[in-house]
Amino acid sequence: PDAARHEFALADGFLKRATELAPDSASAWGASALLHFYFYVRSYDPVEKRLERARAEAEKALRLDGRTFDALLTLGMLRQRAVEPQRAHQLLEQARALEPRNPRVILALSGIIEEREERVKFLLRAAEESPRPAELLYYASGQLLALRRVDESLAALERAIAAQPFWRALLQRAYLEYQTTADPARVGPSLDRIPDLKRDEPRVAIMRWRMALV
Repeated sequence: PDAARHEFALADGFLKRATELAPDSASAWGASALLHFYFYVRSYDPVEKRLERARAEAEKALRLDGRTFDALLTLGMLRQRAVEPQRAHQLLEQARALEPRNPRVILALSGIIEEREERVKFLLRAAEESPRPAELLYYASGQLLALRRVDESLAALERAIAAQPFWRALLQRAYLEYQTTADPARVGPSLDRIPDLKRDEPRVAIMRWRMALV
């Protein structure tokens, strides 16, 4: 969950080289497919070509090995975007059978749940059972915030940061403090904990700009 724009760019180069050196590697094609998908959804390169490459490379990975987790996950999330919930659920459950506690597939499955309240319960329950709960708690916090349950959102976010203080959780913590208090003394510590390499992220820069105006 701690990866940012420059790390995505590095991974893109490494995986391109990996697929060139090992064109029969299902894991390399699956990882590359998943990276293309996240390039798009994180808005690091939001062009349709990324989604097309994600689909093509995931399908290639599955032709090489039908049990490639990253490929199943990628295709499941692509089916979600295409509003094909039954096919998405089928693919994601296949991925989950391979890695039952992987936060990525749990997050993707949560996206199929229509009722936000049920989605929150699903994420919090999964976080309790996960050895890596930080990202699940982070997304549960976002869902709680959408339900206007600010205190519960903040509590989930604090648990996420305690598990792993990744930059997006720290930024969300700063945002919540900004929205509720606009107090630099309370917003600043979360921003200051964001590593230097992540501070050129647009959302981080915007929050720092906001605080400079307070």
